[in-house]
Parts: sequence; structure tokens; C-alpha cells
Amino acid sequence: GDSRSDECSSYLSSGINAEYGEKYEAVLIDFGLTSNSSLVEDKGVDLYVLEKAFLSTHPNSQDLFDKILAGYCSVAKCQKAVVSKLCEIRLRGRKRSMVG
Repeated sequence: GDSRSDECSSYLSSGINAEYGEKYEAVLIDFGLTSNSSLVEDKGVDLYVLEKAFLSTHPNSQDLFDKILAGYCSVAKCQKAVVSKLCEIRLRGRKRSMVG
């Protein structure tokens, strides 16, 4: 199925004590049980669906998704192409909602 915010978990960064207000790191869990694709389009669609899921279940969470996207870009291969595709997909989504 599509990624959702309930597939996120957090863990205490190594060597840090939460009792004293130290950092937790978010981890996105995607089991990929249905398929695995290296296509830029598919990766962009996955990010778009995740973004929509965050915004629909956690209003005002755009800054959180922006951090997720920044983390993705720091480790993913072909991140520029995927983010570019995500922007294109966002535009398609807006057009679809305007048309009905």
C-alpha cells in the first residue's frame, strides 16, 4: 500500500539521553511488499503520496515533510531528478483537483 505517517518511528540517536532533551531521529519504514522500482516517476509518486498523507492526517506538517525530503536528498541516488519529478507530479495533482 501507500506510505503513511503511521509507518514512521523514532529512535534515540546513539549515545544521547532523552531524559535531558536530546534528539530523536525519525525513521520511515517502507516494507515494499508489492514492488520495487528504480524509475524516477515511481519514486516521485511515492514521495507525492507520502506528502499528501502527511498533510491530510497532520495539518500544518509541511515543514516536517520538507525535513523528510531533505533527508531523502542527502542519501538517495538521482535525488535531483526525483525531486524535479515530484514538482511535476504536484502540478499534475493540482490540475486534477481543479478539473474535478
